[in-house]
Amino acid sequence: MAYTNNRSYEKSYGTWEAMRTKWKKGDSGLAPDILWDSDVGKYIEAASYVLYHEPNLKLEAAVNEVIDMIIKAQQEDGYIGIYHTLVEPGKRWSSLAHNLELYGGGSILEAAVTGHIALG
Repeated sequence: MAYTNNRSYEKSYGTWEAMRTKWKKGDSGLAPDILWDSDVGKYIEAASYVLYHEPNLKLEAAVNEVIDMIIKAQQEDGYIGIYHTLVEPGKRWSSLAHNLELYGGGSILEAAVTGHIALG
């Protein structure tokens, strides 16, 4: 199923570890990408649509896992943006036209709505 394959891809690519905020400058592997928030949000949104129509405990556990990661990654002031949290923390909101923070944040908001509808 696409949502299972996507989760495997995100884990192997490093997105899941980045959402856990464990990546540090100088670590091996890829630095978090500015689009990863959106990728994770779209995963939650798609999986939530599936769960709404077709309950699946394994998928629900995966969605809850990543939701917990997002909650833990949220900054004290409410900011959610893994790239600017880990890679360039001093440049939050510095270029709304190019840094895609609003796009990633919008994906997280859409995920929150669909997740709430599907999971309560």
